[in-house]
Amino acid sequence: ISVTDPTNQLPQVALTSPNNNSVFEVGTLLSLKANASDTDGTITKVEFFIGNTKISEDTTSPYGSSEINLDEAGTFTLYAVATDDRNGNTTSAPINITVETPPANQLPAVAITSPSNNSTFEAATLITITANATDADGTITRVEFYRNGTKIGEDT
Repeated sequence: ISVTDPTNQLPQVALTSPNNNSVFEVGTLLSLKANASDTDGTITKVEFFIGNTKISEDTTSPYGSSEINLDEAGTFTLYAVATDDRNGNTTSAPINITVETPPANQLPAVAITSPSNNSTFEAATLITITANATDADGTITRVEFYRNGTKIGEDT
């Protein structure tokens, strides 16, 4: 049996982060944030949920969840429940998020631009090696240079 105080004004609560219909990649760490207030008392806790699963609660403003790892793809409903000092509670409007599997990593491309293929040099000649490297879905962090399987240098 739940007994509520008829003179109690229920608290207000709204999720402020993430935004509704946000899209994340599997493996993203996410924190939920909420604003909560109570006109005739104080907020004692704000609970955070994904679907019917409680993931966290916070008893001090600003209200936020612990980091959660979005470890599976799908569409999920998030909401918060604020409880006041007279045990009244209110559920926020739901926020939907989509978690997607990231696309497969595309390997970078690299080509030596100098010296040209089959170049001939005299012994003990210092040779400068240059290359072009591209990555369609990321950035190049390093290009390594090898001679007969042995690393002879790198450039960042």
